[in-house]
Amino acid sequence: MDYKPFTPFSDENIDGHMIFGMEGKNCRTTIINGKGSTKTEFVDLDEDKINAWTMEQSKKLWGRIKSQSILIFKNYIYWEARVKQMASDRRIT
Repeated sequence: MDYKPFTPFSDENIDGHMIFGMEGKNCRTTIINGKGSTKTEFVDLDEDKINAWTMEQSKKLWGRIKSQSILIFKNYIYWEARVKQMASDRRIT
C-alpha cells in the first residue's frame, strides 16, 4: 500500500494511522473480473510538495493542541485545589 501520512507517524499514534489512514482509498490497483484496473494519477500536482506542506501544518496544529491541553489541565488542577481549599475553609469556620 502506498501510504503517505499527513501527520507524524509514531508508536503513540500507529493505531490511528492504521484505522483512519490506511484505507482502501490509498489503493492504486484493483482487480475486477480478473482484469487489473489502475487509478488515474494527478499529473499536474506536486504530491510530494503538497504532502510536505500538509505534514508541516499538522505538526503546528498538534503543537497547539498539546499546549492547549496542558493549559486546560493546569487550570483544572488549579480550580480543583481552590475548591478543596474553599471546602476546607468552610469546615474550619
